[in-house]
Amino acid sequence: MVKANDKKISLCELYKAFDTPVDRLACRPEKLGEFAAEITRRGFQLSPEQLLANLFTLRKSGQLPRLRRPGKALLPRSL
Repeated sequence: MVKANDKKISLCELYKAFDTPVDRLACRPEKLGEFAAEITRRGFQLSPEQLLANLFTLRKSGQLPRLRRPGKALLPRSL
């Protein structure tokens, strides 16, 4: 049986490697399907809906890594 922490780590690693923001996965079923297929190959049984819910939860709690886009400057939070 897969531990919850192992699932979280695998989701975060795959998310970073896949390099597609959660919002884009939610809007593009073909990308979500590719992501879900890869997580299934890693031994996790999650539907695409469950996968999105987990990713949004991880993002909301600050546990999902930020995807950096080359050439895009980050603006300071306080101007």
